Amino acid sequence: MRKKSIASVKVGQVVSGLYPKHGTRNILRRFSGKVLKKGRAVNGHYITVQEGADGQKIRSLLANKIPTGKVTVQ
Repeated sequence: MRKKSIASVKVGQVVSGLYPKHGTRNILRRFSGKVLKKGRAVNGHYITVQEGADGQKIRSLLANKIPTGKVTVQ
């Protein structure tokens, strides 16, 4: 497992890390899943991750909200 920045993650890789609960709180939650899409918006780099064993949860995560700015690639 290696830590990589959001910009260097590839579509299809499995990543994990910490992200603020509801995107704004000071409480961190773990996320883990397969990268479906990545890109750059006005607010910075983002990735779209498919979470869960059944793959029902799809979340978009901004790089500037990830505390370390890096995710773990598995």
